[in-house]
Amino acid sequence: MFSGCDTQSQEKALSIDGFDWSKKKIIELQPELNEISGITYDWNKNCFLAINDEQGILFVLHPGDFKIQQELKFGKKGDYECVTINGEKVFVLKSNGDVCSIALDKDSITQSIVSFYSGPATEFEACIWNSERKILNLISKKSSADKEVQANNIYSYNPVNGEFLLENVAKVSWDKLREEGLTIKAFHPSGATVEPATGNIYVVSSIEKLLVIFKPDWTVISVHLLDEKIFRQPEGVSFDKAGNLLVTNEAGGGKPTLIFIPTK
Repeated sequence: MFSGCDTQSQEKALSIDGFDWSKKKIIELQPELNEISGITYDWNKNCFLAINDEQGILFVLHPGDFKIQQELKFGKKGDYECVTINGEKVFVLKSNGDVCSIALDKDSITQSIVSFYSGPATEFEACIWNSERKILNLISKKSSADKEVQANNIYSYNPVNGEFLLENVAKVSWDKLREEGLTIKAFHPSGATVEPATGNIYVVSSIEKLLVIFKPDWTVISVHLLDEKIFRQPEGVSFDKAGNLLVTNEAGGGKPTLIFIPTK
């Protein structure tokens, strides 16, 4: 279902360089995705992979209408929060930091392995694939370590040996975000992705209703407030092969949606 823009005069425009907010589409997702917590684009198969935060299922979505084409079981019930892909394997991050590494063929899952996180006690909801270092970066949402340094600590996972780097590899400073005019007590990332054309990192926060764009070294480029009427519960973010930006919302008392923002 594609909504019109008849409420445009009442909504807060999301003005991001290179994207045309006036031509956005709000797409209603199927009930199976009420708790959609992550989405990523599979370049090899030209489809989207999505997860919900209750079932160990990969939902294969059509790249045009975002309807469910397949449901692939990869694990038991759990709190699954983010999904990304490195071209060979799919990685699903649990809220406790555990990482599921999943191998796919054309129609099925051929392997699913869980690596158990043993680092500082942290709640996670966002991760990205670092193509330069060939590691998975895990972005902390909430921890006592974050509060101490007033920043989100970023850890890493090496899929080759299945090991976690327990020292942070980067930080997102809350003071740097405050310098952009935000009056926040903390920052709680709920989803992240990398823009293929630039390497810039896009992070959404459901609690603060924010989209923050970073350079690859985590320097802040821009900060954007999200309209709560449109971004009810933003927890997934991705790009398609044309460079269009997508943000997914859990139902949150309504219906799950995907916000499609075309590139200029």
